[in-house]
Amino acid sequence: MSWWRDKYGVIAGLTTLSLVADQVSKAAIIAHFPQGGSLPLIPGFCELFHTHNYAAAFGLFGGKGAWFFLIVSTLAIGFIGFYFYRLRRDDVWLATALALILGGALGNMIDRLRHGFVIDFIRFYLGNLSWPTFNLADISIVCGVAMFAIDMMRSEKQARGAANGAADQPRTPPAQGTR
Repeated sequence: MSWWRDKYGVIAGLTTLSLVADQVSKAAIIAHFPQGGSLPLIPGFCELFHTHNYAAAFGLFGGKGAWFFLIVSTLAIGFIGFYFYRLRRDDVWLATALALILGGALGNMIDRLRHGFVIDFIRFYLGNLSWPTFNLADISIVCGVAMFAIDMMRSEKQARGAANGAADQPRTPPAQGTR
C-alpha cells in the first residue's frame, strides 16, 4: 500500500505540508511587510495585508488571551488524535480532513506560543466591505472541517438509505422450531 493510501502517511504528509506552508508564508510576511503593510494582488478585491490577530477566527472571542486559545487548540488536537486513532486505516478522506485541521491548528498554535497572537495576511474586500483577514492555517482548517462535514452528511445519508432498504425487504418468517 502506498503511503498516501494509508491514514498514517496522509496525516504525516499533509499535516507537515500544511504546517510548513503556513509557517513559511508567515515568516515571509513578517520579513517583507511591517504590521499594517499591504500589497494589492487584485486591486479593489484582494491583497496581502500583515495584521496580528489576538482573537479566534473571524475575530471571535476577542480579549480572551493567548492561554484561552492555547487550551482550546490543545483540546482540538486531542480530539483529532482520538478520532484519528479510531479511524479505519484506509479511510483517506477523513485522514485528509483531520490532517488539514491538525496542520492548521498547529500553525496557529505555534504563532500564539511564539508571538502571543496569530499572523494573518490574506484579505478580500470590495469597497468598504472587508472579509476578515486570514492565513494558510485558517484555509487548512476550513477545508478540513468542510471535508469532515461532507463525510458526516454522506454517512448519515448512507445510514438512512440502509435503514430504508432494510425496511423495504420482506421479512422472512423464523424457521420451524426456533423463536
